[in-house]
Amino acid sequence: MDNKLLLPKYTPRFDLSSMKVIGLQVNMMHVSHKLTVMEVADFMLSKKGDEWISELKRNILKWSSLIQKDINVIFEISGLIRSERAINLAEKFRSSFPNEIEIMINSDNLSYESLLEFINEFSKEIPRKIKIGLSTKDPFQFDAKTIPSLVSVFEFKSGQIAKAKEDIMLSAKTREFISELKLKEVSIVVNDLNSRGDVSCAILAGGDYGQGYFLSRESVSRTKSTNEIFDPLLYFQFRDKPDRSIGQFITV
Repeated sequence: MDNKLLLPKYTPRFDLSSMKVIGLQVNMMHVSHKLTVMEVADFMLSKKGDEWISELKRNILKWSSLIQKDINVIFEISGLIRSERAINLAEKFRSSFPNEIEIMINSDNLSYESLLEFINEFSKEIPRKIKIGLSTKDPFQFDAKTIPSLVSVFEFKSGQIAKAKEDIMLSAKTREFISELKLKEVSIVVNDLNSRGDVSCAILAGGDYGQGYFLSRESVSRTKSTNEIFDPLLYFQFRDKPDRSIGQFITV
């Protein structure tokens, strides 16, 4: 596989109380055809994967230097790959970056029992300096009280939060679920925040962090009207956001 055909997709994560960027989630985009999660994992563990990660590291260090602060890096790993591969990937990512990294486990298409088994195996060999997060299309397949203590971050999609705003029963259920997670000291991330409405919903639901292109779009809009100089990292995120029409986004 030619690593020149693989592009990183950077999605900023920001603190919902300060509206400051704290990290970047990195996903892989292939511009020619769809790959399986196994094929992507095998590539990342190969020598060509080393080259890809080295380039990623150079970019992260460059942007960190530009804004004069550390940038936390978040990688998403599908729970569908074998736990041994996942552990090897986590170790490879951790050894490539000086700061603590976060591994977001994507639990889509997994039963709760399979997910618990995956996390169990993963936790036995998890390298130090790694935070574990959990991402899912359907948060209510989980019992918030029984989510493993290893998990310190839980990710919602903004669409899930928006639905709760329109449905009183779902809103109550969502708030109760988030309250239970916070009792376990789990941070709440709301993904796909691209507008002020999205951000408002995330804050009202009790989110701690947002993920998406809201800040960069706000900065570009503000700068056009005031000629204000804004954060170069935000500008980079906006300017280099991949065009969804040219390729397939892949979760490692």
